Amino acid sequence: MARKKKKRPFAPTDLRRLQFVSDPKIHPQGEQVVFVVRRADDGDDKNRYRSKIWRINARGGGLRRISAEDRDAEAPLWSPDGQQLLFLSKHGEDEKKQIYLLPADGGEAQLLTSIDTGVRWAEWSPDGRSIACLSDIDPRKKARSREARPLADDVQVIDTAFWQFNGLGSRIDKRHHLFVIPARGGRPRQLSDGLWSIGGPFPLSEPVCFGLDGQWLYYLATPDPADDWAAARRVEIFVIRRDGKERRQLTDFGGMFNAVRMSPAGELLAIGSLMEQGWASPNRLWSVDPETGTTRPVETGVDRSMGDAINCDVRFPGRQHEPWISSDGRRALVRVTDRAAVRLAEINLESGALSWSSPEDVSVLAFHSTPDGASRVELRTSMTELPELWVAAGDAPPRRLTKLNDRLLAQRQVFPGLPANVTASDGAQV
Repeated sequence: MARKKKKRPFAPTDLRRLQFVSDPKIHPQGEQVVFVVRRADDGDDKNRYRSKIWRINARGGGLRRISAEDRDAEAPLWSPDGQQLLFLSKHGEDEKKQIYLLPADGGEAQLLTSIDTGVRWAEWSPDGRSIACLSDIDPRKKARSREARPLADDVQVIDTAFWQFNGLGSRIDKRHHLFVIPARGGRPRQLSDGLWSIGGPFPLSEPVCFGLDGQWLYYLATPDPADDWAAARRVEIFVIRRDGKERRQLTDFGGMFNAVRMSPAGELLAIGSLMEQGWASPNRLWSVDPETGTTRPVETGVDRSMGDAINCDVRFPGRQHEPWISSDGRRALVRVTDRAAVRLAEINLESGALSWSSPEDVSVLAFHSTPDGASRVELRTSMTELPELWVAAGDAPPRRLTKLNDRLLAQRQVFPGLPANVTASDGAQV
């Protein structure tokens, strides 16, 4: 009998073998899934990851790379009619990410934008004719140009607490602002400007959404960006016409919204916290009137925080498109941090009833659903498994779609986490 080969511990060199899956997007008809794969660059002395977009049939099979070998690509997003795939791409470290469009049936990707500062986020309008995007601008540039003796380009005056972030570097001279561009091509129209950022001081996954008619855009921003303490605790919903006119603050929430989506029923759904316990405050689901800005909590009866509150270094972030809302506006899908896992939950928006859609020992790092909710893709991970794609269709149980890291994991020792329960001062089990 052959002796079973002993598994070895992970070594630093294994980092170059790991394939990090992120940002899955299912086609509107549910036929195929696109996603991003990142790997450490073997032949690069700049200590960086390279990202490519891959496609796979939702039934399994047909896995292939669809982005260029010599370019980084990320943030794929199907058009509402499923005819085109939007993504962000760049060639080298010094190049800025721009929007590209790829026909769904194949062909060459076409460059859509040439914004000097690049693009960091993009969203289709409901009719697919326009694309909203965020780009970094330097609102202090005009002021510096008027100085008699301007500082050298490599000098930064730090006068804000939020001046740099992991993976983004210094943000002193950068603010995220909103642009709209025709999907057929043309000159981008800048809709916002100023010493504040859309999304507030922190990068958010869902800071902007279109209204149902595509004529209005709703976005998150802090109403008092000059006050670091206020900016760290308050992000409201604003609204602006797509021509850049009639900008106004919609809500007077008093807390921090971190995601906003438009329901097909015509109301806004947002995820946010009133910050009553500071950063320990749980995020909840809120219904927002798009005309008056009136906010109402969606009472689920579950004492858990919406979103992903688990930290993990073997993953890459991506768009969440959360909350997902059914076409009749009666159901929503959100992720909820439940003890040691991030679970997917379905919420009845009329009754508030919450039901779990994923197991308690699995974390859903991201998900994306077809508009009718018939199919969805999930990015799942656990204590002993790296993130991989799963597909759920109809009433059938979810099934695994990718196995990019199975060969390596089969050869390495992986140790499960052990639960550690403590009793809080009020008797609650944590």
